[in-house]
Amino acid sequence: MPGITLRIRTQPVRKALCVAIKYSHLRDRGFELAHAHDDVRHVQNLLTKHFGYSEQDITVLRDSDDPLQPRPTRENIIQAMRDLVAGALPGDHLLCHVSGHGSQIPNLDHTEKDEMDEVFWPVDVNIKNDGSVENHIKDDEIKNILVDGIMPGVNLVLLFDCCHSGTIADLPHSHTDHMRHTRPRKEAQTSAPAQLTRNVVCWSACRDAQNTYNPATSGGLFIKYLTKCISENTSQTHQQLLHKTTEKLQGLLRAYNERLKNSGDLCRIIPSIPKPELSSLCYLPQLFDVPIDAVFGKRTA
Repeated sequence: MPGITLRIRTQPVRKALCVAIKYSHLRDRGFELAHAHDDVRHVQNLLTKHFGYSEQDITVLRDSDDPLQPRPTRENIIQAMRDLVAGALPGDHLLCHVSGHGSQIPNLDHTEKDEMDEVFWPVDVNIKNDGSVENHIKDDEIKNILVDGIMPGVNLVLLFDCCHSGTIADLPHSHTDHMRHTRPRKEAQTSAPAQLTRNVVCWSACRDAQNTYNPATSGGLFIKYLTKCISENTSQTHQQLLHKTTEKLQGLLRAYNERLKNSGDLCRIIPSIPKPELSSLCYLPQLFDVPIDAVFGKRTA
């Protein structure tokens, strides 16, 4: 009778999925995001330098001309999301990053407050003549696969740099008034931070009704500044990171609008400056004082 080999884990598993789509084939229709792939580099650098990930821990899907690289089609993204959460155990750290186009479609089952579902566009999205989209990935699917697909105790971070992404993971608790209620406390916390039992956190580039802004010469501003703010202090709280990232992005875009206004280039002014959204499975006040590295995963020796 053959022997049975048991493998015993000694360290939590770290796994990440990065999806970034340029949509070069949609350039003539005005949908190309020429530098979207830069976002993958920002996330990879953050994870490998600060949170103990190796390159082998990170699966990347991006639209390139290399026939040997899997393309970020709807089918491949869905399968990669399933692979990300498959076999995850309490204590593991997972991350899913998505950069690309997002939009909204009518919510037909009346499960959304605004009567709209949020969707992400894979590379094989079908844009119809009336502007509607087919073959998208809906918020319901993202929640069913990533959020509902893990057991309590698994740490899952979601990063979405796309338009209309505020509640794209359909998490029950979303922050909606960033600047007024999220200023970090001036004095250091003296009590122990809250312990999360359902560790799912989603960072989105904007609210559901908003568009993001991406310069023509770089990738997404949200991913660039979120990863920068995290790398400056990996033990800051979620509340501190939300305030810091929002303040940096809004200050940058307000200055951009002011320069356009002064130059008379009014048609390029951003009418609604996007505000990053933080959402979670847990009640937000429980999350605010939790350090970032408690969910991203502290680097081990």
